[in-house]
Amino acid sequence: MFVAKISKLLTASLSLNLIYDDDVKLFGPNRDSPGLQLQSLIAAGLSVKL
Repeated sequence: MFVAKISKLLTASLSLNLIYDDDVKLFGPNRDSPGLQLQSLIAAGLSVKL
């Protein structure tokens, strides 16, 4: 996870997850070999003091 404070009010974050799943067959010459999958999440936030 990577988090950056852009200014006093704005923040941004990036999260990457690598998933290896034997049940999902996506790769290989016959599409029958399991492989690595990538899940990403990009977020932007606004913080305000009340």
